[in-house]
Amino acid sequence: MRCSQGFTLIEVVLALGILATTMYTLSSLQIRSLYRIIKDREQIEKVFLTKRHIYRAHLKPLSAGKKLVVKVEQPPATFVTEISELGKKSALRKFAQDLNLLKTECLWKSEFMSGQLDMISFTPKTEEEKEKQKKKGAK
Repeated sequence: MRCSQGFTLIEVVLALGILATTMYTLSSLQIRSLYRIIKDREQIEKVFLTKRHIYRAHLKPLSAGKKLVVKVEQPPATFVTEISELGKKSALRKFAQDLNLLKTECLWKSEFMSGQLDMISFTPKTEEEKEKQKKKGAK
């Protein structure tokens, strides 16, 4: 009877196959999670940049119906801000004489992804706009 001290070729190949499968699964999960982190970081960055453009529109109000287009090179993005009046069917129509609807759209394309982010805010109407609205309503 022969006593063997080592592993057979089949046992070694099987162990290496299990090890390779496990390593491949773990590395692909790690790569996906890193990609997701980069993607989420870009998304958060775009949210903050869009908020910054909304705040600018609050500080320097646009006239209703006008668009402001701003292109930023670093990070590459385009912001389109538009002010409009609240709709007649809006649940907030009772505030229509005091508020404008501010829509900001951010478009970007980067190495890892491209996307669009839309944000809506409300801005108080200027005194000029209130006067124009009163004159319109009086006619």
